[in-house]
Amino acid sequence: MLSDIVMEPVQLAYEVDGADQTPIGKFRTRFGQHYHSIAWYADDVPEGLARFAGAGIRLYDVKGRQVTLERPSPAIWTHPKDTHALLEFAPTGDYARDPRLKTGWNDATWRNHPLGIQRTSHVTVIFADVADADNVYRDALGGRLIHEEDVAGRRRSRYYALGEDTVVEAAQPLSADCPEGRELAQNG
Repeated sequence: MLSDIVMEPVQLAYEVDGADQTPIGKFRTRFGQHYHSIAWYADDVPEGLARFAGAGIRLYDVKGRQVTLERPSPAIWTHPKDTHALLEFAPTGDYARDPRLKTGWNDATWRNHPLGIQRTSHVTVIFADVADADNVYRDALGGRLIHEEDVAGRRRSRYYALGEDTVVEAAQPLSADCPEGRELAQNG
């Protein structure tokens, strides 16, 4: 836990034959130690499946098998080439060990923490062309565009409000020398 966000560290069991051929193993081989995905709880995963299918976004299950309307899954992951990040949608409950779902959880510890972190303001996803973000965050996820900005010589951004309390920044680097530009060049 870090304030209102859960980070789930994952480590492959390399002594297991074929671990590097699993979806997470392939990700680690390509990107090294890197954020893997952005995950949300979804009240209606099948409805989300239909919305993604309608937007032409490929979906997969926990084992990396393609999910379709005819072959659904209780949790779904998008193809990162279609959404510019790996997005995960799962029902609440026993699917994840999330301390925020336990009775009595509150963020009091973080309000008094020396880092002074109150909550996550937004999550940033890099796009080669920020206009492509509309297909993902507006059309497929039903988000609302709440702000656009250009930071001269660095990035062009669109901010989308999703669900009850999530803001996603879609950022297009305007320079290869800024952090966003280096990330796009290194990882696509």
